[in-house]
Amino acid sequence: MSLDQDTTKRSSADATSTQGDEPKQPSVWGRLAKIVGSLAIAGLLLWLSLRGIDLEEFWQQLQRVPLGWIWVFIPVALASHLFRALRWKLLIEKEGSDAKISTLFAGVMLGYFMNFLVPRLGEITRPVYVARKINASSSWMIGTIVLERIIDLLILIGLFFFVILALLSDSSVVTDLFGTDEIPTSLLLGVVAGSFVVLGLIWVGLKGVMASREHLPGPIQKIADLIVSFGQGVLSIRGLKTWPQFTGYTILTWLGYIGMSYLPFFAIETIQPGVSLGFTEAIIITVVAGIGITIPTPGGIGTYHLFVQQALFLLYGVPLVEGLAYATLSHGLGMIVILATTPILLWIDKNFTNDAL
Repeated sequence: MSLDQDTTKRSSADATSTQGDEPKQPSVWGRLAKIVGSLAIAGLLLWLSLRGIDLEEFWQQLQRVPLGWIWVFIPVALASHLFRALRWKLLIEKEGSDAKISTLFAGVMLGYFMNFLVPRLGEITRPVYVARKINASSSWMIGTIVLERIIDLLILIGLFFFVILALLSDSSVVTDLFGTDEIPTSLLLGVVAGSFVVLGLIWVGLKGVMASREHLPGPIQKIADLIVSFGQGVLSIRGLKTWPQFTGYTILTWLGYIGMSYLPFFAIETIQPGVSLGFTEAIIITVVAGIGITIPTPGGIGTYHLFVQQALFLLYGVPLVEGLAYATLSHGLGMIVILATTPILLWIDKNFTNDAL
């Protein structure tokens, strides 16, 4: 059976599910364990980022930061979240449903808000909130979030390869890594050829898994089903009729994220004279932060700070104090934007949107 046929069958089965389906909720003890575990991880990573830091000097660094760039940061942050909501609207409309942008924007911000309380809770809260507003199945709505994450994962992978190329084009980074300011041509060709070979083997392996997954042992079959689901999610996007808009919103969303990494550089350059960080470096920091926040901590606290601080130090020689100041400013301001605007957007959605909870 081909992947397209399997996708069609599963889509038909999904369409027959009841609208009242609700996602299974973990037990109270399971939630408590997740909260305690995530707080422990966040505390450990924050301790690692603060280790060896003079707190008085750190506070002085923060006090010397100019505030002008903040008034650009706030609208850029809000715009990136709004573009995510607009992109999500296209996915919902693709499945034959509809939701007002005020509801989707409030849902996106509510998801971020809840992630600061419990890691990953926002991934459930956001679709459930919108599903209740438009009287749709929560399980179906969660499926649109999964598709969104698949797309963002592919973009992050693409940016990751850009980061590798950018780092290899920086002679100072190359010297630190290889002890020479020039990478041997044979090494570059080997990396490129090896990448194509690995991608080819992965493709062949996936085709084999999709063709014979019903005959695989139970544990392996579960992994195979995850792989097939990933493929189905990628293929399902082909039915989207508004490709230009979807692509545009995706680009604008990620430009907003990169802008949120770029703007705090103005504070770093003031703190540390002689440090020059630009848009390419902002992309690299965005990717590093994206990898870091995959570790489940509340709102990326701790993971963001440590990963970004160490990246600035190892790649660009930014002192640890200044790197932590940058991470604290960028993450803290992003958090303030979410915590301050989410209640306002929820109030607007409740009082000025016809659909009521």
